[in-house]
Amino acid sequence: MDANKILISVFGIIGVLFLIIILYYLYRRAYNKHKTLDFPPNDYMKYVGAQCPDYWELVGREGNNVICQNKFNIPLKSNNTEKCKFVPCDRNPMSFMAINNWPLNKNNARIRQRCLWRECCTTNGSTPTSWIGLEDSC
Repeated sequence: MDANKILISVFGIIGVLFLIIILYYLYRRAYNKHKTLDFPPNDYMKYVGAQCPDYWELVGREGNNVICQNKFNIPLKSNNTEKCKFVPCDRNPMSFMAINNWPLNKNNARIRQRCLWRECCTTNGSTPTSWIGLEDSC
């Protein structure tokens, strides 16, 4: 083999290794970016998710409250505990304090209201009502 062929082979191997390293770096960067995304995103929670329970529809606002309606007539049962005694599970539509930013801390009254309602108003008497994104805040 002459020197030119050896030189071309060496540069070819270095080029392929360099390409593999760059592709690996781009893959890791994309993977780490995807891994740090919040689900559901904060914008979704601020404008939609934190306002009403899953499968309920935001039908309006009254002052500092949002009005949510159980349009699918999902049956709710009250969890028979002392702290749930005055939580209105059978109210349709239901009024919740409006949330204007997200995330909120766990001691915020708006979050506590939703967490109590979610815990007290269940679909089978024991499992909390589905409210995506709120689980980590309760």
